[in-house]
Amino acid sequence: MIRVILLLGLTATCSSCGYTLLQPGVGGGATILVPPTENSTRWRGVEVQFTEAVRSNLQQLLQLRFSNQNPDLVLQSSLKEVYRGAPVRGRTGGAIIGTATVVLQWTLTDSQGDSVAGGTLEQTLEYLPSGDEDEIQAIEEILDWMAESVVIKVHAGLDSAAN
Repeated sequence: MIRVILLLGLTATCSSCGYTLLQPGVGGGATILVPPTENSTRWRGVEVQFTEAVRSNLQQLLQLRFSNQNPDLVLQSSLKEVYRGAPVRGRTGGAIIGTATVVLQWTLTDSQGDSVAGGTLEQTLEYLPSGDEDEIQAIEEILDWMAESVVIKVHAGLDSAAN
């Protein structure tokens, strides 16, 4: 009885704060191809981090298998913009706060090439140069957040396609 009450309390708490619990088994063991993320920006190497983060999140959160041979699904992504904003400077000329921004486009298609899910994500993060933070760390944090967001949206697309 206590377990049921705790489970109901946890469910009510999660639903009221905006968190969504992912249903296990979504994907049903389908195969997915996740090619390297395209990167048309000047920031080299960030596409590798994003691709690895997406693959890791897919493996941990959804029941999908990676395959290069006739996959059921293809998840393509492209970094459209990666940049840092001009820092806000203090009276002494030192940077007080900086910003980093990433814009990503992604699509999930089935084996016939029909769109299952997709979208564009844009995220800006402020960082404190005086606190040993920099634009690289901010961009890495944004990419990790975007990878999680894409996988949650992939989950939603697969879940709605199954129903």
